[in-house]
Amino acid sequence: MSQKPTGSDTQSMVSVAEFRDVADRVQITELLSRYHQYLDGMQWQRLNEVFGEDAQCHYLGLEIFGVSDVHLEGREKIIDWLRVNVGPFKDTNPTHFFSNHVFDIQGDLAKTRSYLHGIASEVGGVYEVEHHRAEYG
Repeated sequence: MSQKPTGSDTQSMVSVAEFRDVADRVQITELLSRYHQYLDGMQWQRLNEVFGEDAQCHYLGLEIFGVSDVHLEGREKIIDWLRVNVGPFKDTNPTHFFSNHVFDIQGDLAKTRSYLHGIASEVGGVYEVEHHRAEYG
């Protein structure tokens, strides 16, 4: 038989909404981490786990690498572009490090902003991502 919380115990209880918010943040951070690890490991097919079929990507500010801004629609086009443009580096050591995640979660839509530091090219940047909750997560 459980007891009803009293005193300071009631202040430490987490609501379902608060728990859901924390769980969403953990899942989104995991998703972003998988993206970077699959990219660094050149595990192109595993990127299917990261992008939905109708994903869109806008890679901006790549002039330092001799690449114009890129706007892609569809998971396969995104993965193919990454394979062609990241694959030639042939370095599976970790090169993408990101931090300072900020979340704006509204129901099944979340927006994140994270800092990126790429050690291979000694450049940094900002990842702004819009996440949509799918049936599978």
